[in-house]
Amino acid sequence: LANVKAEKSSLAAEVNALSEQIAVATQKEKCLTLKVQERQGEIDTLANDLNSAKICHEKAVKVHSSNNEKANCAYDKKSNELKQRISSLTMELQVCTDQTDKLRATL
Repeated sequence: LANVKAEKSSLAAEVNALSEQIAVATQKEKCLTLKVQERQGEIDTLANDLNSAKICHEKAVKVHSSNNEKANCAYDKKSNELKQRISSLTMELQVCTDQTDKLRATL
């Protein structure tokens, strides 16, 4: 009878020790689960930030492309205007040169 009581006590102590280990392991599991959830939240936030940066970059590329097209159109327009002005001035210069040559011939 004494042996049975001692064995019961020993088993009860083992059960208590195992219960404590289970409680500690459960607490660690909860902490790890929270850390995983936090990290997942951070990953989601970073993924959203990355996606936002990608969208901003794409918009910037479109804006710059649009600005480049506008700048090219403005350049082409100004270039054509200048070419026409140069052509007009060249013709005026030729007329002046011809008139100068005629004046010199009469002198």
